[in-house]
Amino acid sequence: MRLVRTLADEFAYRKESAYIKSLNGKVTIVYSPPEKTSYALKQPLLSYNAYKHFTYPKSFNAHLKSIILTRDNYQCRLCYSNQGELHVHHINCDKRDSALLNLITLCEPCHDKTYHHRQYWYDKLWNMMHP
Repeated sequence: MRLVRTLADEFAYRKESAYIKSLNGKVTIVYSPPEKTSYALKQPLLSYNAYKHFTYPKSFNAHLKSIILTRDNYQCRLCYSNQGELHVHHINCDKRDSALLNLITLCEPCHDKTYHHRQYWYDKLWNMMHP
């Protein structure tokens, strides 16, 4: 049995895995039962040397980015700016991990900050998405 929840409920039901279903142009989060859980688990932060060799999977595409931007109201989750270019950032710095709770919208200046003091930003962004 699947339960359909609103975007506001997304973080309250972290134990259930989420995937996106687009109905008539509307984004809906559809949750699977807990036994099928496959959401992002906090992992040790990868070194830049390990990360730079990864390639983006096919699932990290324009449609997924659009879903994340919509979820985040087309504004940076750090400074709340909606001006300039917005980026979809992988919180755990693993390009291969495109779980919804591992992706966050950042403006270009805030995204640039995440390349310095990476452990600090990893912890801060992780805690924002996993309250």
